[in-house]
Amino acid sequence: MNFKEENMKFVEELVKSDPKKLDERMTGTFKSKRLGRQLGKDEAFEIQLQALTYNEIINMREYVTNRDGSINQQRSVEANAKLCVEGIAFPDLHDEAIQKFCGKSSAEETAVRLFDTELLAISEKILALSNFGNEEETVKN
Repeated sequence: MNFKEENMKFVEELVKSDPKKLDERMTGTFKSKRLGRQLGKDEAFEIQLQALTYNEIINMREYVTNRDGSINQQRSVEANAKLCVEGIAFPDLHDEAIQKFCGKSSAEETAVRLFDTELLAISEKILALSNFGNEEETVKN
């Protein structure tokens, strides 16, 4: 089969599919031992995650990159919190009651307070759901 034939077959399949699926985000979970402990439970509390969009990821990347292309470490920490705020579907870190409980005034500060050292693992899982850094490349000779 040549590329033209493959493309025609692809187009046939594509137009039969639901275009709304392009807007669906991948979802997943993370088991937070810290939140489970806070709630007085022996088991971890399961939070709901969602993938980020291309634009959200690019905005994060631009936020942490200095003009010379190096990474701004302070902004990198802040970006992990922002990434978690956007990628955690439940609980809603924008909820004022949660922010008030944590003694914080922003969703990002609340994420750091609630998850502390789990923040990096959560952000890595969100990026994995977003297929960021998981490029597969096939090279044929």
